[in-house]
Formats: sequence, C-alpha cells, structure tokens
Amino acid sequence: MKTLLFASLLLACALPLRADILANGSFADGTAHWSGDAHASTDWNNQGITINLDSSKWTKVSQIFNTRENAFDFSITYKTSPDCSFGTSGAKLSIGDLADMTGLRFKKAINLKAGTWLLLITDPAALYAQWDMIKPTVGLPNGQTVKGTFPKLAAHEEKTMYIAFPPGQGSITLLNVALTPTDAAAAPSASPFPTP
Repeated sequence: MKTLLFASLLLACALPLRADILANGSFADGTAHWSGDAHASTDWNNQGITINLDSSKWTKVSQIFNTRENAFDFSITYKTSPDCSFGTSGAKLSIGDLADMTGLRFKKAINLKAGTWLLLITDPAALYAQWDMIKPTVGLPNGQTVKGTFPKLAAHEEKTMYIAFPPGQGSITLLNVALTPTDAAAAPSASPFPTP
C-alpha cells in the first residue's frame, strides 16, 4: 500500500512538468502576460484576444517564458474574421522588421509563403531562433487548431514566443496557445534561424 501511495505521489508531482509552459494561454485573463498588438476579444462570445491586421505593417503578440526544456510541442486555436486575408503574394519579414520585433539582429530576412503567418521562438542567450509558417483557412465560422513541434532549442531558461502576422486586412482571434515539453525529438517542423 505504501508503494502504491508513493508511486501516486510521484506521478502527481510529475504531472505539472507536462503542463503548458505559457502563462494565460487560454486568455482567460485577456492580454495579461502577452505583449503586442492584441486586445481582449469582443467577438466569439468575448473569448480570446484579437489582433487587427494592418494593411501596411506586421502585427504581433509575444510572451517571454522560462524553461529548461529544449523541445516543445505547440498548439494554437484561432478564428479568422470573414474578411481576413494576407494578400496573394508571399510576405517578407526584413532584417530591420525582425530587429524591431525581437530586439535581435538576424543574418537574413524570413520569407513566408502567400497566405501564411509566422510562429517564432527566439533564444537571446544562445543567439538562436526557430520558426514555422502557419497556413490558416480564412473565413471558417468555427475555430481551427494548428499543431507542430520545435524539436531543438538550447536547454536554458529564457525564450520568447512571437506570433506575427504579415500586412493584411480583417482580424485573427487567438482562443488558446499552448507550448508543452515534448518527449521525442521529431523531425524539424521549423527552420533554424541563427542570429549573429
């Protein structure tokens, strides 16, 4: 009986380690712990946070998080407004735009495919970043969820997640953003992007 109780306690202590690394990823507290261009949603039954796209510049939200994990699974649930669009050509996040967004100096720009937005994790201490392009289906009445993996980051604490949208129109409402440690090193879903 004592062995079973001890094993249960160990399991209970281990469970929080698998929990979401981000604070307020459900946006129950509006924009608390998030920085950038978002405001509390007044659509979708006041759930989530909304980013109004700008026709002439990138918009973003970000959060600094602390962990010693070096591989992450991400999940983002979002809705798009009926008029949401990113244009018909690809978007370029220039070296200057990246520096303005992250405070880091990148060696080259990030080119996105048409109709995509960017999920970026930076690691300032390691001078390293990794990114993934997200291709939404715009105008759907229900929420969509995208999942992926960031398999190889340095195993020390402070990193920042950016969710960045190219110039466009309409809005995107983020309903939930989760970042959890992954057990297995999967094939990269994101491209490494070193900074000098």
